[in-house]
Amino acid sequence: MAGSPGLVSGKRLILKGNDDVIFRRFRLFRLSRSHAMAAGLVVGLFVPHPAAGLDFTTTGNIPIEILAEEGIEWQQDKKQIVARGDVRGTRGTLTVRADVLTAHYRDRGTGSSEVHHLRAEGGVHIASPTETASGDRADYDVDTQLLVLTGHPARLETPTEALTAEGEITYDEARRVAVAQGNVHVVTKEGRTLRAGTVTADLFQNRNQNRNQKESAARMKPDTGQIKRLTAEGQVRIETPTEIVKGEHGVYNAETGIATLTGAVKITHGDDQINGTYAVVDLKAGVSRLYAAVPGSKEKTKTKERVKLLIAPERKNGRGGKKDADTSGPQGP
Repeated sequence: MAGSPGLVSGKRLILKGNDDVIFRRFRLFRLSRSHAMAAGLVVGLFVPHPAAGLDFTTTGNIPIEILAEEGIEWQQDKKQIVARGDVRGTRGTLTVRADVLTAHYRDRGTGSSEVHHLRAEGGVHIASPTETASGDRADYDVDTQLLVLTGHPARLETPTEALTAEGEITYDEARRVAVAQGNVHVVTKEGRTLRAGTVTADLFQNRNQNRNQKESAARMKPDTGQIKRLTAEGQVRIETPTEIVKGEHGVYNAETGIATLTGAVKITHGDDQINGTYAVVDLKAGVSRLYAAVPGSKEKTKTKERVKLLIAPERKNGRGGKKDADTSGPQGP
């Protein structure tokens, strides 16, 4: 079927093979491939915005190129384009891989259309020069600039941290904020671990965001993609090589390496434990401080709570170390 645009059924157009097809109204450009059952598609998105990490809306009219092994189906009645089979979508430096990729479009009223929602399903992997994300499904809304990633687990990696969640990760690319829910697990490159029910990660803003958009892209520096602050809620747990710190709420400053925890705080070091209500943990220096109340607050004059230290007795064995139990003395019947 050389020169054929594909298979037409009702209001559906299925693209397969190596034909070159141009849909001028939708700015959809078919790309040739050397092997059978492969199709390429370019979908123009016209949302000028500086690129930052996992942003889908790069500056200018940079299109999305979609390659699919099993073909691309244009469903005119539903106003959507579905690509199936080892799909790879690329826009600038951003790459999306999935089993199925669906683009929902709408009429612009100017004789052309624009994509307003993208959905990737099955083995989803999204990569930029500074960040990667993976999961079972990803939904991106162009208007709100929100990326919702679900999976078991959903995963977001930056140059300094890896964040996983059993529920979902919502990434607001305009605010550079990611919210992870459901048994969240964060590991830093130094091996420190933070666990909580919900974690909000604030990433550094793109250095180019306040620059004149007419400035040459060659002069723009890439975004760092690093997390600057983590806010944790619900059964917060911080693990270091020497101790475990627990609380109900926690804030971690990635620049200073200092974490603060509140609400029934417990610091465990080996068999010893310290209880309080407010802790300051310097993860870089390896120093922890525990208080009965927030230093400088009026609460400490109203509460009778005190910091409590529990020291486990050291039991000696024949080699001068510790042992689990003392077996000397009379035995039971």
